[in-house]
Amino acid sequence: MTRFTMAVVIAAVLLLGGCTSMYEKCMNTGLYSDSYCRGLHDGWWSGHGRFGKDIRATGDYDEGWDDGMRAGTASAQRSATWGAAAWHH
Repeated sequence: MTRFTMAVVIAAVLLLGGCTSMYEKCMNTGLYSDSYCRGLHDGWWSGHGRFGKDIRATGDYDEGWDDGMRAGTASAQRSATWGAAAWHH
């Protein structure tokens, strides 16, 4: 493992270790229901290829999941683009 790769891994662990979850961020706004925030969280990670959708949930959860999936997919694409660009320089 190169020093650069090790530095990136360490930085990622440090940054992600203290992160607030998407669910917590959503709930902390006080603007959305628990169901919407759970959907947003699940959708966000689904956009990153990590979790699935709770098919038993409906209503606010579905709306949150759709919003989270769009945002998570866009975030994953930005990360992939940045990573590819960083390795080409």
